Amino acid sequence: MNCPDTPNTVIDKLLDRNDRGIWERSWKIFYEIYYTVMIAMVKNSFAKIGINRVSDNDANEVISNVFVSLLDSFENGKYIKGKYRFRGFLKRIVFCRTIDFIRAQNRKLPQEVKETYDKINTLDEENATEAFKELEISE
Repeated sequence: MNCPDTPNTVIDKLLDRNDRGIWERSWKIFYEIYYTVMIAMVKNSFAKIGINRVSDNDANEVISNVFVSLLDSFENGKYIKGKYRFRGFLKRIVFCRTIDFIRAQNRKLPQEVKETYDKINTLDEENATEAFKELEISE
């Protein structure tokens, strides 16, 4: 799956809430660019866990949670532009929200997925990125 290049201006506007109208339009642009990609990311995350059939409703619920996490990340300084690639940051959020969704349904997760999830959520940014790279290599 090819990730689109995210225009820096869109990310800049998502990070800057000074002009509410521009900020809201930037979210719409972001959605238009990334929705299809995020659906593929969600389905890939489920597939990594061994779940090959995902309903549109389930995928969209995960994506809704991804948008909430992105908003939180932008507002609370968890995403620092230029520190790491945005697409990797987005993939990590998609993976984590997918795992959260599966856990909320009391479904069983493979041990290595649990370990990767725990590493991603408990380590500093650099180590979490390395844990995620290991997950991507295992695809």
